[in-house]
Amino acid sequence: MEKPFTGNNDSQVLAQFEICVFKIPPCQDVIAIGKRAPIGKHAVEIMLDAIAPEIFQAVELQHPTIEVLVVRKAHVNLFGKDRLIQMVVREIEGLMDETAVLNIGLNARLTKSVTFSFDNNGNH
Repeated sequence: MEKPFTGNNDSQVLAQFEICVFKIPPCQDVIAIGKRAPIGKHAVEIMLDAIAPEIFQAVELQHPTIEVLVVRKAHVNLFGKDRLIQMVVREIEGLMDETAVLNIGLNARLTKSVTFSFDNNGNH
């Protein structure tokens, strides 16, 4: 590893790089788009249709700052559209302004327990 660049007056500049694989699609589970965001619903839909067709769906909202949520269809199937939208809006509306575009990760895991009995011989 090389030493950091040293200037005339012993100032140091250290450059750090973070390199990762580009993810397809380049979004997580939900994209929230503000009403005056620099990218609109149609541009996001075109991008996602090109690189991840049939995986996301846009849901337009009647909300003061959020124009649309683009959500992973698997989450809609798991939670139901209305419940999913309510959960996401409740968590992000305090963070959003009209110009924001948020990329939101949503980890959903279903846990199920099954109980069964064994007899003295180990049979169930």
